[in-house]
Amino acid sequence: MPRLKSGHKPKLSRRPDGTYYITYRGRKVTFGSDEEVAHKWYAHAWPEIQQGLRRPKPPADVAGNTVQDVLEFYLSEKVAQLDRGELAPVTYRAYKSLCDWLWENLGEDVVADALGPAQWAKLRAKMSSKWRGEALNSRITWAKQIFRWAHDPAELLAKPPQFGKGFKGLGIRDKRARRIEKGKKSLNGEEYVRLLAACPQPLRTLVLLGLNCALHAKEAADLRWKDFDLQAGLLISYREKTKLPRMAWLWPETLEGLELCRDVRPSPSRELYNDRIFLTRYGNPFVREELTKDDQGRPKITNDSAVSKELKKVTNKLDLPHTFKDLRSGFKTYSRLLSTDAPAVSLVMGHAQDQMGEVYDLNALNPPKDVWGPRVQTVCAIVRSKLLEEAGLSPEKDRLTTAGAAVVVSGKDEG
Repeated sequence: MPRLKSGHKPKLSRRPDGTYYITYRGRKVTFGSDEEVAHKWYAHAWPEIQQGLRRPKPPADVAGNTVQDVLEFYLSEKVAQLDRGELAPVTYRAYKSLCDWLWENLGEDVVADALGPAQWAKLRAKMSSKWRGEALNSRITWAKQIFRWAHDPAELLAKPPQFGKGFKGLGIRDKRARRIEKGKKSLNGEEYVRLLAACPQPLRTLVLLGLNCALHAKEAADLRWKDFDLQAGLLISYREKTKLPRMAWLWPETLEGLELCRDVRPSPSRELYNDRIFLTRYGNPFVREELTKDDQGRPKITNDSAVSKELKKVTNKLDLPHTFKDLRSGFKTYSRLLSTDAPAVSLVMGHAQDQMGEVYDLNALNPPKDVWGPRVQTVCAIVRSKLLEEAGLSPEKDRLTTAGAAVVVSGKDEG
């Protein structure tokens, strides 16, 4: 094909994926997938293309808002929610990270209204190479949420986003197939005993709380004494994520660990941490999630988990490739297998049981401990008994922890 002479205006062509482009002086310039927008954009940008501009901006009256506009408006809305306390810092950080990635992979000057099924399918392929499983599904859901928000209620887009059938997450069958492929996740009783024996205090008590009460790392690290009724041997609190009630009967090992941690807790580095049960040797929380502002007034998230770091050292040494979250999954696995009291299991997990029933049940958000205490005790006790049985120990005589273990305050945070 003969080379076009300088100044010759090439014809607008359409790729198989639906995008319109031209080839000028050996390089390609694209104009989105909307034919009308592409022709007007090309006509407007032709002088700039002749001057060598690789990514000419569309005319404002034709193209509307770009991907950059959409993402900046969306993040500004999230910053406002963050300032009002309606959004957790860690959630903002996840949204910000995704917006940065979309900015880079969609192109900041691409017209948001010009994105079609072909572009979203291409983006889906890129997402698959970066994320897998639930992480992939959540990013796809968030991306859809951002651009749907841009159309309504933000009115940044002239028409609803056209994602097509190629931009969707994994189906339930694919999720199950991945779980089958990954194999067994939960530890058994013998492995839990080994793990607990290798953990120094207060990490051991944190691990016990994760397994005994089905807590995430931050939930365990944020506990205060007001969250416990030690006389009744119960954890009674609310999940920060959902504000749903949770209740758990504390194993003897967990109660012993809590009393031990009370005696060896370091002095807090800040008055803000006075009521925390668990502090690192530097007096900071084991999981820190703090929001500050940089010099330009933009949110700056500090997120540091000494729990994860210390637990990883132990699991690597024991060749048990598991995380703190697997403790919560372990409780759910055993309780679902052994107990028929599903509402009590849900109360320990902090899961919703019946959303409509919650509206009419006056005790739904404040479950009476005299009724629910014995039920959650049965569930927690049966899980403990099974773990001890698998470890070859007696539930009546033995403990999941070894007696007389040295107390070492773990947790080397940044100070």
